[in-house]
Amino acid sequence: MKKILMVSLGGILIGSIFAYFMFANIKKNTELAFKENKNVTAFQVGVYSIYDNAKKIADSHNNSFIYEDDGKYRVFLAIYQDQEIIEYMTDYFQEKKIDVYLKEMTVNENFLKELNKYETLLKETNDQTTYIMANKNILGEFAKSL
Repeated sequence: MKKILMVSLGGILIGSIFAYFMFANIKKNTELAFKENKNVTAFQVGVYSIYDNAKKIADSHNNSFIYEDDGKYRVFLAIYQDQEIIEYMTDYFQEKKIDVYLKEMTVNENFLKELNKYETLLKETNDQTTYIMANKNILGEFAKSL
């Protein structure tokens, strides 16, 4: 009887250890999956080490945002996550002959929620005026999220 009890307790202990590591691995993979969903694409027109230079470029565009990143000033014209909208905006900037660099960024969940609302609306239109107004609001939401 004592032998059966010891074997049973040993089995429970070993099973618990395996379960702990298995669930820890699942949690880690889940966190990585959520982090992947926080990536967005910023349409960048320049990176400057001097703020005044970034300001000059930002002022030459109607809707822009200067983002400080490790002592560099990046000028963004748009930020999106949805691939269809990114393609639409890429075409838009090419038509306007504006050279942009697509920069991948990680953002916080609050901004991502707001961005998703705008992208849901934008998917239902091809009106450039709507995109321009939404883009201005999206950049404003990005500024608030920092």
